[in-house]
Amino acid sequence: MMPREVAAVLPANAPEMHGADKLRCQIAVFGVVTSLFVDCAFVSSELFAEVRARAGGEVVCRALRPARRGVYVKTDFTIDLAAGVVRCPAGRLAVIQSTHARFATAECAACPSRGRCQPATAKECRTIAVHPDEALQQGFRAAQKTPEGRARLRERVPVEHGLSHQRAPHSRFARYRSVAKNDFDSQRIAAMNNLLTIDRRVRRSGVEAQRPGGLAYVNVN
Repeated sequence: MMPREVAAVLPANAPEMHGADKLRCQIAVFGVVTSLFVDCAFVSSELFAEVRARAGGEVVCRALRPARRGVYVKTDFTIDLAAGVVRCPAGRLAVIQSTHARFATAECAACPSRGRCQPATAKECRTIAVHPDEALQQGFRAAQKTPEGRARLRERVPVEHGLSHQRAPHSRFARYRSVAKNDFDSQRIAAMNNLLTIDRRVRRSGVEAQRPGGLAYVNVN
């Protein structure tokens, strides 16, 4: 399979999902996308919805990871979207209201598990945030618990390595002033990485013995 690394640059204050729309135009020349490996920042993009709605389409994404603060985290609670409630580890229920579920203050104060649920300095009752795409997050978490789902997530590793090569020439800092110039620079580096990947694959296959030589490895700044 030929390497198909592409790149897009956004303003620092633009939502990451807008990057998917720019990449969508570039990857259209490769054919229909049936598998999409993304981060949670892209689940609201048109590309995500398009692949997910396509027959046989698959989206692979790692679920949002709650921060560990020495107390119960969100994944310790049971979020029942169908019933519209959240059940805490102690068995108490809170009704989902828009984007959160707030447990009763009196119940939290009297709960024997309070010390494991909230920091000692907490004065309010426990509140659980309910993501607008909570159903998707639940699906991602369920997939991560299966051997097949974890195997699919491991397929992201080469992509992550490619991103590190993409960023290596100038670290995490913008090289030029203007989005257009940095966008062009990123696409130039992506093209270089594609050529180097082709060369590595040719060398491994032994085909280089039939030609004068491989690509020259140069550092372009």
